[in-house]
Amino acid sequence: MGDVAMTVPVLSSLYQQQNVKLTMLTTQAFSPMFSGMPDLQIVGIDKRGRHKGLIGLVRLFFDLKKYDFDAVADLHDVFRSKVLRLLFSFTSAKVEKINKGRTDKKQLARRGKNQSVPLQLTVERYHDVFKRLGFTFELNFTSIFSTKPVLPEILQQSFGEKNQKWIGIAPFAKHQGKIYPLEKMEQVVHLLDKQGEVKIFLFGNGEEEKKIMTYWKTKYTSICLMPTACRLPDELKLMAQLDVMVSMDSANMHLASLVGLPVVSIWGATHHYAGFLGWHQSVDDIVEVDLPCRPCSVYGNIPCRRNDYACMNNIKPEAVVEKIKRYL
Repeated sequence: MGDVAMTVPVLSSLYQQQNVKLTMLTTQAFSPMFSGMPDLQIVGIDKRGRHKGLIGLVRLFFDLKKYDFDAVADLHDVFRSKVLRLLFSFTSAKVEKINKGRTDKKQLARRGKNQSVPLQLTVERYHDVFKRLGFTFELNFTSIFSTKPVLPEILQQSFGEKNQKWIGIAPFAKHQGKIYPLEKMEQVVHLLDKQGEVKIFLFGNGEEEKKIMTYWKTKYTSICLMPTACRLPDELKLMAQLDVMVSMDSANMHLASLVGLPVVSIWGATHHYAGFLGWHQSVDDIVEVDLPCRPCSVYGNIPCRRNDYACMNNIKPEAVVEKIKRYL
């Protein structure tokens, strides 16, 4: 989801500045991210059905070939997109792919590294693909919404009018190396709840995540949970109302970036030098500790070599709250 979200600033800028018809091949559930581009066509991939396996990829190619594309931009460079790229190379379409900088990213996270330097932002890597296709445009994206959206009725009924500061907290991520310890995040919630005059909105979708969030809600009066019926479009409209979001190096940082919301981001095993900082997010809003072993992973999926996840455990809740207070 985060990778798809990072394409939006580029596609939106291209859409606004060039006379092009865009077709996006992605998971259909991600289509709300592109709501600011009403003419953009979403083609959903059915990885478990029609487009499953190598035969399914060939079938997908022929499904796409009917659109008679002038250009094809591979923004993913994985097995599926490589197969499609190869097949499109036999058509009249001009084909380009992203340079993910995999070697540089591995070097950034290797043991015994001598120095770390910031790598190119992923959004800029996407931009480069379209420049190689011959498109000239500036990255001027600010939000998928042209004006602040009205909250859906279900959220208005749940949360009422905004007469306090609204804070979003997304405490979860896919890998342990990217998750601030939940007991420490609860301390962050406690410190914010104690000062009053705030509403804290928790974001998470897994069953275990919902249990944790529900338990926190029983302890802290300022916590609000999304109604079960809400989906991604509602979450994006809610994010547009918030004053600040707290997130790991995860998809929610990038979703918040799509609505121009500042994010206090917490980084552990990973590092923003790899190029995954959210669009228009500030390094001044990053919370991290400097350790010689950081970053040990590009994506946070490698177990801690020290076995103590000091990169996360050494971050004090008060340090996170101080960053948040700048927006309160």
